[in-house]
Amino acid sequence: MDLLEISAVGNELSAEDAIRSALQGLTRSEQLSKLVRFFEAATDRDTQLTELIAEAWEYLNANSLWDSRYSSLEALKQDIDYDYSLKRILERHQANSGRRKNEMRAILGNWNHPPDTALPSSLQPPIFSEKILRSLATLSRITSLDTAIPLLYSAMQARMSTPLLHKHKYLITSDVLDAIKKLQTPKPNVQLQTDAQIAIEREGGEDGNGEGNSKGNGDEESDCGGEGGDEDGGGIGDEEGNGDEEVDCGGNGGDEDGDEGEDEEDSGEDGNVKEQGHEKVGMRKRRASRSDDVENRGEEEREVEARKKGRGRRKKKGKRRGEQEVVCCCPITLVRDIQGMKGNNDDPCGFQLLGNAIEVGLGVMCHFHLRALAPATVGLLNNMSNSKIQERLDIVWTNRSRIYWQRCRKPHWFLKNRRPQSKADSLVVYRYHPLPTPIFQFNEIRVFERFAGRGSWSTWERDGTIIIPGLFSFLDRPDIRRSIDIEFALYRHHHRSLPGRSRLGWLRNMFYSIIQQIVRQDPVWYALNAAARPDKNWRLISYPYITKDTDPGENTGFLHLDLNTTQYVKDGSGGNLLSSSISLDDEQADGCTLGVLGFHRSIHDWHKRLVERGEDTAGFTTNCSAAYRAQDRADWGEPIPLPCPAFGLRLTRPEIIHGSTPHSYRRRRSVFAWHTGIDYTHTELDLKGTLSWNDLAACHRDLEAPSKEPSGQAPRYGLPLFRFPGSVVTGSPSAIGDALIGRRKWVDPQVVRERDILLGDNDEAARSYVDLARAKMIERFEEAFKQLEAAETEAFGENSYFHRKKFGLSIRSGGDSEESDGDSAA
Repeated sequence: MDLLEISAVGNELSAEDAIRSALQGLTRSEQLSKLVRFFEAATDRDTQLTELIAEAWEYLNANSLWDSRYSSLEALKQDIDYDYSLKRILERHQANSGRRKNEMRAILGNWNHPPDTALPSSLQPPIFSEKILRSLATLSRITSLDTAIPLLYSAMQARMSTPLLHKHKYLITSDVLDAIKKLQTPKPNVQLQTDAQIAIEREGGEDGNGEGNSKGNGDEESDCGGEGGDEDGGGIGDEEGNGDEEVDCGGNGGDEDGDEGEDEEDSGEDGNVKEQGHEKVGMRKRRASRSDDVENRGEEEREVEARKKGRGRRKKKGKRRGEQEVVCCCPITLVRDIQGMKGNNDDPCGFQLLGNAIEVGLGVMCHFHLRALAPATVGLLNNMSNSKIQERLDIVWTNRSRIYWQRCRKPHWFLKNRRPQSKADSLVVYRYHPLPTPIFQFNEIRVFERFAGRGSWSTWERDGTIIIPGLFSFLDRPDIRRSIDIEFALYRHHHRSLPGRSRLGWLRNMFYSIIQQIVRQDPVWYALNAAARPDKNWRLISYPYITKDTDPGENTGFLHLDLNTTQYVKDGSGGNLLSSSISLDDEQADGCTLGVLGFHRSIHDWHKRLVERGEDTAGFTTNCSAAYRAQDRADWGEPIPLPCPAFGLRLTRPEIIHGSTPHSYRRRRSVFAWHTGIDYTHTELDLKGTLSWNDLAACHRDLEAPSKEPSGQAPRYGLPLFRFPGSVVTGSPSAIGDALIGRRKWVDPQVVRERDILLGDNDEAARSYVDLARAKMIERFEEAFKQLEAAETEAFGENSYFHRKKFGLSIRSGGDSEESDGDSAA
């Protein structure tokens, strides 16, 4: 047993027994090794856990989660015994964080890199714990980074090859300690310089008479432009603030807190810096006799030596009010880090750099680099005086453990991209927020029986499927019937069965006929689906699908479930996607849909039986033709015929096994809508893996076939790659109709008003709305049909259905018996 798993043992074993069990059978040496490894790993694990607790507590406070259950934060603390439990952990975390940051600063100061960039990736541990940082800081004080890395590699490889020691392929604390032991008493040829010394020496070549500037090569690396707002100082805010228009780089303008007039104070501060710089000239001259040999020195030391010889300059004199000259005395390592943080949005990295700057002293930094530091580290605006920038940096540093709270409290201090979005930000150019949208609820039983008839809800709950005769009787008119017949004949004329594939009674090119577009927008079909869905989601969109059109003698038999049974049993996936269709012909018992009534109450038991048989499946749908065996039928029922009359509706739950009779003895046509649920953001649909709302809205707009079926699987029998050229877009009969095909969202005010009527408690108002909407549906159908002949004829010429019919030429039936060809034009 791994010793770190002891905490997971629970009450089964005491800690003493668990340790004895883990060490049983090992030699004394092996036991020691295992315990040492455990101590090291447990310490790291404790550090991780402490950090997680601290972050969780910070998140709770920043988001005021306590107010969801408690009257105050103190009430929560009392309930969880904060003073005894969490407080000690948080205090320990704060102390540890301080020590870790000190060690990281030491490493940065000695190696000019933080540990995560100083070490190669092959050496870096998953977490820089306090112990390993402390060891690395010690190593950085006695040798250079170039010398340390080979030593660390050697120590790590030696440890990995030693029996009973850790085999981790990254640096651990013992590796660093071994590297330190191998080093003799350090006798470096060159004294490692502090940031302060570098700051003094990098003014080399300038002895007060301007000679260094006159000899410079123009390789200046910093700009100490003053507060006057000239071209040198004016670009800081835009450059460091990512172009945020709120950053004023003038420096003299003050801020919203009324900080005008602080420039005089600021000038005095910079003047002191200048005087300090001149006091250091003597020290610099006393060091001028040092050897010119710099081969063994680091980059910074060579640069300093070069500047002493007059080959470059590290300052630029800017004019302030009163013609005062300002000298940049910022440590070169700090300047480089600031330049490398441009565009930073990472708070931990920013705070690390800010901590280094505070250790150096914000008061000794020049105005240029102080202004660059503020946005680069924590995203502070910098259009203010030095003293105000320092004040705000100190406040943010003090509250660094609750930076989110600080940004919420003082959002005007920060750049837009570094502060939480406020309500005002979301308004942009609007003045007022809209009133909150109330949660919509409706009586599903009342709505269902309003349109399906009294007692229909009991049938629905009992059987899981229902036939509603005459629901679309408003379409049962001779002229509408004739138009529907013409449309089906047209699409059959253009249908091409794939070689070797039976069409099984489907017209796989018919997605956007006029009758399909019209009925998808029917308010009654929508209302019944919304009421019958288990989740009562009223935000629905119709998923474009093909039509059924069988020929006599055609094989049509199948039996399945419209869901992945395994996934449904696991998490309910697919349980809200109802199957429904309108029949355009009177069906008979020998040619219709089959269904196992009430199977939605037995699907879990049947799935359990499937698993016991080893027949569990993982497809998008579940094939039941062979899986639903004789014993299953005896226990839960036979699939029985469910004939639907012309212009009636069949509505079925996805947990109902259903299919079709084996053969077709007469023509049977059906149209499907597949009303699919949408999330409240109008992004995702019911099932994962299907198209998004935007995708379906585009399909309806462009009359293009969706690349996935409502179940999420790709079409297996061919998919049109482009819009049927002879199709016509129908007009809008209602706002709800628009929402059902993605022309509007369900948040549209007109859609909301119509929804409230249709799904509301006023039966008379709902029926009046339906009558008006359906009257407009007829109008839109007739308008579109008038354009159909011209559109199809222009698209196909001599191959056009209408052209061939007009001149008495042969018209294809689109059945399996026809020879397939690839001709698209005569």
